[in-house]
Amino acid sequence: MNSGHAHADLLSLQINSGGTPLIVDPGTYTYAGRSRDYFREADRHSIIKVDGHYPAATDDVFKWKTVPRHRLIRWSSAPKYDYVCGRMEADGTGWKHTREIFFIKPDLFFIVDTLDGSGEHDIEVRFALNDSEWSINGKACLRAPGPIPCSIEYAGLDDFRPKLSDSWVSPCYGKKLPSLTLSFNGAGKLPYRSAVLVNLSDDKYRVEVSDRTHGGRFKIVSANTGTVIFEYKQPD
Repeated sequence: MNSGHAHADLLSLQINSGGTPLIVDPGTYTYAGRSRDYFREADRHSIIKVDGHYPAATDDVFKWKTVPRHRLIRWSSAPKYDYVCGRMEADGTGWKHTREIFFIKPDLFFIVDTLDGSGEHDIEVRFALNDSEWSINGKACLRAPGPIPCSIEYAGLDDFRPKLSDSWVSPCYGKKLPSLTLSFNGAGKLPYRSAVLVNLSDDKYRVEVSDRTHGGRFKIVSANTGTVIFEYKQPD
């Protein structure tokens, strides 16, 4: 309810590959001073902000001013993919966020975000990265070449460009290490749907918007063969 140890991370996610953390929670670092809020606020997590706002606000070091309503919608597990869907909303914001995550086994995560509301807004989709071994290449964020590949690419109805900013992660209490935060920023009219593809393989894929009249339907297509390996349609 008002858990003092909680972070502003509703609908956030973490991804590891081969034992290596890629998209992370930043950790705690300390329970005192300004760094307390730095590590638990929304900007350190993989969330969405609308007009620069996220509806969870800290109060004291172990208190919160506001905690959004949130619930699990559904989840399932199958041989080819796992799925989870949750929703968050708060009074006075004028919008609510539904996030669906598909783990398309063994190497792809497809994250579909739906913002319900009205009007034109500035939208920011954020991802907390574990270290500084990342760079921007066109519309994608890539991890430095090595044994653990990872690309993160936005797929929406508008041209949201990736940006990296300096940050910190705390692997254990009292220790912090430099890292980066990835954000995709742009303007969109609510209701709005976008998606992000996280690719943990060396294979290349592209995401196509297959139907702009229904708020965004997406296909994941193999860049090598042209085969559609996954298609997202608006849920019932």
